[in-house]
Amino acid sequence: MTKRMIAAAEKRSAADQNGGASSSPIFIASHVEPQIRHSIAKTRFVMDGNKEKLRRKANGLLKAGISVYFWHHNFARIHGALRVTPAMEAGIVPTALDWVAVIG
Repeated sequence: MTKRMIAAAEKRSAADQNGGASSSPIFIASHVEPQIRHSIAKTRFVMDGNKEKLRRKANGLLKAGISVYFWHHNFARIHGALRVTPAMEAGIVPTALDWVAVIG
């Protein structure tokens, strides 16, 4: 609330005391509504930014998960029909790799 609005509310409050009415300040909708609209717009802006941030992070995690899956499929998993990994069959690696080879 601005200083002018507070002063007007205090004047109304003093006038109401004389008439026996409530001393609580009266809020006029035309002053309150823009503040509420601004608050809602600001909240929406912040939420949209957070949604986009989460979307980008999820996209990166999805790509990482798919990469790990393909690494396991081609370098670590021994296939039944080949009896070796596809990377061993192609001559890229001499033996099947394990998770220690990836991490360390």
